[in-house]
Amino acid sequence: MASGINGLGQVVGQSSTSSGFQHAFLWQNGTMTDLGTLGGTFSEARSINDAGEIVGASNTTSGIFPIDAFLWQNGTMTDLGNLGGNYETAATAINDPGQVVGVSLTASFAAHAFLWQNGTMADLGTLGGTFSLANDINDRGQVVGQSSTSSGFQHAFLWQNGTMTDLGTLPGGTVSSASGVNDLGQIVGVSLNESTTPFVFHAFLWQNGTMTDLGAFSEATGINDLGQIVGVSFTTSGAVGHALLWQNGTMTDLGTLPNGTISLALSINDLGQIVGSSDTASRATHAVLWTTAAPPAFDFSLAAPSPGALTVVQGSTSPSSSINATLVSGTTGPVTFSASGLPSGVTATFKNNPCDPICTATVSFSATSTATVGTRTVSIDATGGGAAHSTSLSLTVLAASTGPFVIYTLVLVNNTLVPGNFLAANGFEPTAVAYDSGKGEVFVTDKGSNAVSVISDTT
Repeated sequence: MASGINGLGQVVGQSSTSSGFQHAFLWQNGTMTDLGTLGGTFSEARSINDAGEIVGASNTTSGIFPIDAFLWQNGTMTDLGNLGGNYETAATAINDPGQVVGVSLTASFAAHAFLWQNGTMADLGTLGGTFSLANDINDRGQVVGQSSTSSGFQHAFLWQNGTMTDLGTLPGGTVSSASGVNDLGQIVGVSLNESTTPFVFHAFLWQNGTMTDLGAFSEATGINDLGQIVGVSFTTSGAVGHALLWQNGTMTDLGTLPNGTISLALSINDLGQIVGSSDTASRATHAVLWTTAAPPAFDFSLAAPSPGALTVVQGSTSPSSSINATLVSGTTGPVTFSASGLPSGVTATFKNNPCDPICTATVSFSATSTATVGTRTVSIDATGGGAAHSTSLSLTVLAASTGPFVIYTLVLVNNTLVPGNFLAANGFEPTAVAYDSGKGEVFVTDKGSNAVSVISDTT
């Protein structure tokens, strides 16, 4: 069986040897290499990163147990240890920075998800229950898997920055598990309702806090950075499954080896290469590599900001400008906005950032009391999914007035500026000011009397 593939097309998995034992393998350039064991008779490889580092599990003696997680690199298999339960540990995934995740028994013989990095294995905890299992990790260090909750049900989780979050289930579901996560943070897995007979499996895609149903009698096992999803779909009886590819809203049956009946897809790289297994005409299970046409790469466009010019006074915040992002090709994913070329003392604040095109983000600017005065062209930059685009707007920073301050609006009566007697007495409090450039006169409204007074520009 083939379990993992990296961006270079190197494949890992497990295969029976001539002696009948199962060993981890690396397949590249048409050749399958036995990776050996940690001293025992059994090993399996689960994942490989773009540096060719491989992780999995192996027993350490001729007996079935203990089984330990391993890291294989440059021809050497290294034991990663355990969480205190020296009985069974397995590594399930490795990212390009070399972080490893999996599951290990603790000293109390509870199975817990772990993160191994820089020679240290850390317990990721649970969702309130006693069990957890990490299935995948992306290059941002986000970990996904499944864990028991305080109510006893197992739920998919996302672990990041030290916190494990329950992803819940699809509507009506009681159990879920997350199998894969890409570098955009999109998560795939399976959700089911244990109260039904038979169980009805539903593959799901989780992104931006929402879990979407990909179809009944299916399970999603992997996702690449282009949003292509692989897994398996079963007959209504759940007895026969075929490997599947989901892309652009379409489900494609990948079939089996000639005269086979069952297949399973487990992993996909950004080249659209898929690995898994299929039975043969003799019902033996073989590792399989499917090569598909990769979809167009993700790309987007940016519209010019509206409005295209903003003004901010020292010590204040400007109005906002809107920037529309439109999907051009590929599967939509998060786009993150930033600003560059800002005057000294000015900061930009974005809302709805990041967002998935088609979407609209807004930006406003705050200036300190000492911000540099003048007009600048500010670059609005957006990146996501390997694509990057920029647009720009004009930003003017004005010096703050020294006072006295008058807040004014245009004062009209029947669309005509109406003059009145100018009130010079103490306590005059203007609430509105208007200027008639043709006459050179300023009109002022008094708060107390609502009388409109006129001041000539000659006075």
